[in-house]
Order: sequence, then C-alpha cells, then structure tokens
Amino acid sequence: MRNVLRHGLAAAAIVGSLCAACGGSVQRGAALYEDGYYVEAAEVFERTEGKMRDAAVSERAAYGLYRGLTFLELGDLRRAEAWLRFGAENERAEPGSLSARERRTLERAWLGLGERIRADAREPVPSTQFAAVPRRSR
Repeated sequence: MRNVLRHGLAAAAIVGSLCAACGGSVQRGAALYEDGYYVEAAEVFERTEGKMRDAAVSERAAYGLYRGLTFLELGDLRRAEAWLRFGAENERAEPGSLSARERRTLERAWLGLGERIRADAREPVPSTQFAAVPRRSR
C-alpha cells in the first residue's frame, strides 16, 4: 500500500511539474509579447504548443490569447483569429480562466482583428501588381 501511495505521489509530482513547465513557457511567451519581441514570443509558443494538450484550462486560455496577440502583431490575421478563438473557447469552458485584464485584452484583440480584416478587404489592389503582365499586340 505504501508503494502505491509513493507511486501516486510521484506521478502527481510529474504531472504538476509538466503543468508548471507549460505555465512557465506561457508566461515567458507572454512576457516576450509584452516587451515587443513578437518573433521570439512566436517561437516560444510554437515550441510549447504540444504541451497544451495536457495543460490546465487557464493555461490554454492564456496561451491562446497571447499566441493570438502575437500573430496579430506579426500580421498573420488567419492564425491570430484561430488562436484568439482557442483562448476564448477555453475561457467560456471555464469562466474566470483569464484574469479580468486578460479578458479585456481579448475583447480589444477581437475588435482590432475585425478592424484589420475590414481594412484589408477595402484595400485596393495596387496597379503595379499587374505591370509584369505582357500586353497583347493588335
């Protein structure tokens, strides 16, 4: 019985350290994002993605938020939308997973994403894009 308890405690310690490792990576990526190091933050989030499967809902929500914000800053609107949605879905699954500040940031990010998508849709195609197309001679 003592061995079962010891193995159970060891397993719990391993799971706890894995979750702490996830949280550390999310915090590191978020800090890089906050400091304006978007490419570096994206790299941290990329390396952390596989660990999110076993992370707590709050960690997944924060990960989605900050990874989405990072993609938004890098101009990848499609990926920004996907990761912001991931963060929002985790927050909805377990309300309070994000802090009040993070929820406000998520709301502003959605608004900013919508504005950028609308702006991209209104932007005309530059005429120089077709300059290389040869004209037909008559």
